[in-house]
Amino acid sequence: ALGVGARLNAAGSALDSTTPGQWSGRIDEVAIWNRSLADDEVKAIHWAGVGYQDFVRTDLRDALSNSSSSVQLRFPFVLNAAQRSLVNWRLSARYDDGLVAWLNGVPIIQRNAPEALAWNSTALDARDPEDSLTPELFDLTSYTDGLVTGTNVLAIQLLNRASSDNDLLCEVELSAASR
Repeated sequence: ALGVGARLNAAGSALDSTTPGQWSGRIDEVAIWNRSLADDEVKAIHWAGVGYQDFVRTDLRDALSNSSSSVQLRFPFVLNAAQRSLVNWRLSARYDDGLVAWLNGVPIIQRNAPEALAWNSTALDARDPEDSLTPELFDLTSYTDGLVTGTNVLAIQLLNRASSDNDLLCEVELSAASR
């Protein structure tokens, strides 16, 4: 902490060329520690600032915070006869921390999730935020026989490491190609 009358000088890439050594920009947030931070602490602080805000369309924070480590999502979609014949079905997913997915009730993906899944399961490990922001691509070719003309459902159980974990992300996209 800074005492009364203490002075903090900052330098960086926005130095004012007319007054050498003086900062001419603004600093949004400042934190001062009385010790050196470990590499994983610096990384956690960086990712806390980056966050998942660019991907959030539905905020479940109030509903899940400290009450549940898992959430079940359902994404119905309709295929007409022509779309049913599409090929190269893929699922692209950004997720934190664990993901289990079903296509029309058939299990298709299980990542960082316990083998015996319950409604309130937790992810096996915390997932690195950088990995969570990078879409993982899943080939669904072996599951497309289960698609039907009409309504289909992609169901997802998203798992956090703990109910107290403060971040959760699920962004999925189904894609296919014509023959």
